[in-house]
Amino acid sequence: MTTPGVTQVTVDRGLCTGCGNCVRVCPTGVFDLVNRKAVPTRPDKCVMCELCVKNCPVDAITLPTGAPAPTAPIPVTGASPAPT
Repeated sequence: MTTPGVTQVTVDRGLCTGCGNCVRVCPTGVFDLVNRKAVPTRPDKCVMCELCVKNCPVDAITLPTGAPAPTAPIPVTGASPAPT
């Protein structure tokens, strides 16, 4: 979800169920679970890839309106190297 006036990734703690999906899918480690709720502890690392938004089952995560396309290559984690 994108919202006018929001300048960085935010989590609605009232909606967050603490499932941890955002923690698992974020390629840059923006989120931590704190007291069973997602918290963007490193919002400056957000590359606006929207993986957290797409994987949040309760739409608790908001990105800025008109968020730019990813500003850095999105790291691939857990991938096997291509065969040579």
